[in-house]
Amino acid sequence: MLLYYNKSFLGLLVERRGSVFYRPGSLFVGVFLSALGGALQYWRDRREAEDEWAQWAPDIFHHYGFQAVGAGVTFAIVFRTQLAWNRYWEAVTQLHFMYSKWADAFSQFQAFAEVTKKAANGKGDTVKADRIRQKQKRIKVNYALLSAFAADRLTAGDNQRMEEVSVSRARTRATMRVDKEQKRFSMPEMIERQDHDRTKTDDGLYVVFGVPSDDQVRLLARSFDTVATIMYWIIWDLADAMKDIDIAPPIQSRMYQELSNGMLGFNNCLKIADVPFPLPFAQLLGMLLVAFSAFIPVYVIVFTRSPIAGPILCFLLFESLWCLNEVAKELENPFGHDSNDITLSDFHLNFVDSLEDISMAEQQVLLHMPIVLPEESLPNCSEEVPSEDRVISGSRFGTVLQRGADGDILLCVLGFGMLYNHAKLLAQASGKQCEGTANLSYALRTPPEDARDDGDAGVCVHFAAARAIKEGEELLIDYSER
Repeated sequence: MLLYYNKSFLGLLVERRGSVFYRPGSLFVGVFLSALGGALQYWRDRREAEDEWAQWAPDIFHHYGFQAVGAGVTFAIVFRTQLAWNRYWEAVTQLHFMYSKWADAFSQFQAFAEVTKKAANGKGDTVKADRIRQKQKRIKVNYALLSAFAADRLTAGDNQRMEEVSVSRARTRATMRVDKEQKRFSMPEMIERQDHDRTKTDDGLYVVFGVPSDDQVRLLARSFDTVATIMYWIIWDLADAMKDIDIAPPIQSRMYQELSNGMLGFNNCLKIADVPFPLPFAQLLGMLLVAFSAFIPVYVIVFTRSPIAGPILCFLLFESLWCLNEVAKELENPFGHDSNDITLSDFHLNFVDSLEDISMAEQQVLLHMPIVLPEESLPNCSEEVPSEDRVISGSRFGTVLQRGADGDILLCVLGFGMLYNHAKLLAQASGKQCEGTANLSYALRTPPEDARDDGDAGVCVHFAAARAIKEGEELLIDYSER
């Protein structure tokens, strides 16, 4: 799929890549018809000079017949182009739908698994946590394989295969199926993500987290529908993990629903990739277009009577209708390797990147923190996640108070930390017991250099007060355990 800047008028006119106007075949026919129109105009001029061959020069007394044919051809071409655009846009819509639903299903399972794994680690059940971790890894790998095989299947649809076969005659779907089954199973070209060079573009290369094993390849070679086979692997792993996931089964069922919706989008794309534009319509339109084009020089020359404007109009009239029909043929088959086809490898790479984004370890480190505050409300503090053995609930140490933006408070603990998960925080204005009390939320951070006491500072606790704190105001911190 080509991206272009549609506000650059001249650049758009001269762009040759993906253009149907600059194709040698259409340009040759257009120039030929222009030359033929010039020859006809020459004959008409010779007839006026009473040349012996001038009696064969064409003459038309009324333009109704040509206008009637032209109106029918124009309507048929515009109608075909509209249907082709609908097919193209439907393909893009269903492709986005497919990948969004599969990404939703993966993110839901990843969240369920991480919450369960966190609870298992808290209880010391390392066996269960490791079992969940293995499921996460295998499902992630299979999701990438599912996308790769789905994209390859759409790229090698029946419409695209008809463009690649050596014969141009029409063939039945049964014949195509037999030919496909007689051929040896071929894997899509894949590369592992860590070995992929993102600076290179290769439409036929699919990035995965792990290539299929020999056993998987043998099983896929025996499968008539490889996408359904890999989908079954994912569903089996999800069902096997249900007993370990600490999420209610009705909520877990949402994952299966999103997977099913994604497969619906895939099959809607497959409908477009395998079902061509009807042969009778395409054949009839081709005949009408050829007949109409053959009479273009005669009609234009007779009614323009100009050796300059006539050939130019012949060229433009032919190119406008012929190229519009070529545009329709381009849009009818949106999946493939042509310049104007949808680049499925890009969709696949974006999907794999989203899987990696959701499952990267930094996500879990961030989400396991008690409270996450906006970055701009943390002046002078760099992020750090302290380990639990460094945090002592209820400890009292000397403090340094700093007032941040919007009344936020920065409390730097000069010691080995506190307030990890078990503190109830209250701030009271000095000398007041009730008035001015405000609950404080907090997050652990590394203290700034100027808040450290001989390098013995542990962590920095950032407070966000429910009311504005005056600069220099003394606070009393109560961090009693819940």
